[in-house]
Amino acid sequence: MAQIQISRGGFDGTCTTSSSLSANYMTKEVCREIIEMTEGRSLTTLITSSITDGRQVPSMKPKIKIVDETKSIGANAYRFRKMGRIQMASEIIAQVGTTASDGSFALQMNDDYLYEGNVVTFYAPYFQARAMSNPTGVPGNFVVQFQSQDGSLFDWNTHVAPQAGTKTCFGGYTSYEERSLRGYSRSHYPDEYIQHMNIQRKTVAFSGDALTTVLKYVPNGKKGDAYWDYVATSQARAQFNLEDDFQKMYGRSNMIDANGNLRPAPFQKSRSTGEDIMTGMGLDQQIEGENDSFASGADGRATINDHMDMMTTLSKRSNKIMGGHWYVTCGTDGYVDAQQELRDFWRNSLGGQSNANASDVEIEVGHNFNTFNFAGQKITFILDPQKDDDKKFPARTTDGRLASSRTYHYFDASVIDAGGMSNIEILKKNANGVDRSFVSITLNGITGSGATPVDEVDALRMAMLKQEMIVCYSTQSSGRILPF
Repeated sequence: MAQIQISRGGFDGTCTTSSSLSANYMTKEVCREIIEMTEGRSLTTLITSSITDGRQVPSMKPKIKIVDETKSIGANAYRFRKMGRIQMASEIIAQVGTTASDGSFALQMNDDYLYEGNVVTFYAPYFQARAMSNPTGVPGNFVVQFQSQDGSLFDWNTHVAPQAGTKTCFGGYTSYEERSLRGYSRSHYPDEYIQHMNIQRKTVAFSGDALTTVLKYVPNGKKGDAYWDYVATSQARAQFNLEDDFQKMYGRSNMIDANGNLRPAPFQKSRSTGEDIMTGMGLDQQIEGENDSFASGADGRATINDHMDMMTTLSKRSNKIMGGHWYVTCGTDGYVDAQQELRDFWRNSLGGQSNANASDVEIEVGHNFNTFNFAGQKITFILDPQKDDDKKFPARTTDGRLASSRTYHYFDASVIDAGGMSNIEILKKNANGVDRSFVSITLNGITGSGATPVDEVDALRMAMLKQEMIVCYSTQSSGRILPF
């Protein structure tokens, strides 16, 4: 569908059930395509479909997957694993005794991660020592015997004490003698995470008098293929779409407590039915605290250096050495700030120019700077209109701009395994042939529309429901730049 003409008019003989968008949304793909193209899709759906250049991209299909039955918990939760580092630092508590003249010394360790043969690096550069024994003791009080690589003497004040916070050392490699009896290793297992489904609903009712106003859709200019829909149902779907986008980005789970611990059951119950109300996490809650930084510019503006720092941090935590790609969502103020920063960087650091053709009647000057390549990695800025909504996000920076508009969410857009799994996915509830990614029904009263009435109410009602979740598998490679 290259083009769809939309006109507003009255209900007439062409408005049949077979050409109704609402009546055929669930059964006719062409109806779904018309709605998605004309009403747009939520930004989170576009991101998971690798769409970054606008809200209406008819050539791209949204990627919404079915929850893997082998990973389901009961009916409404999803268990998945995140593999973290396969090498870890070991925490040092204190030195035991003194350093011997041959470079031998002993350390009290909080864990038993190190093993005989590990060559360990310390906070002080270039000082290394080999673990000469396996840990002995109990958690919090393991003792490991070391000997420096070159015979230099270990000094706590030089090699460990300057490290701020927790004192650590890192087993970088191993060394063993010829005809050694055995080697050692440590196994690492992925952490398990749980995300929960969220049920959203919306019902709209409008009187029979309002049924006379409709929207007519003509794909590719072919009147024989025309479809129609009531103005009120179109508005209801648009509102439902905005609510869905807000939940997938900013939803807060009621299945975890304030400390991040999983609850055995939701603490919210319906006062009308007594049933549990379950809400899953949006992307913001899933990545918060992983890699948060604060803008260093005036009035909460993020500078080019802030973006470079975030790219550097996330690159270190990504599974890609080069060629990583992050989607960065922001509001209009944040997008404009990024445009100016990238423009100045392009012009001042790269010698870029913006040329204008003076022979044209209208002169177009400048460029759209929405992608930044740095150190082999790439970020693409995506404008998120809901971040400009002062009703949703009233907080402002010192210059009166919306704080949400200057908030940058960095989402790792990488493929995270050999099977092509995307880092961010939308999963729908699906079982026994029941698809709950979007369900709608239209109920007619005594409106005079010609459809069989189900009751005596002078109204047509449209009810919508969806049950989905959004999952970010690699939260450690995503982050946020906050204005304050």
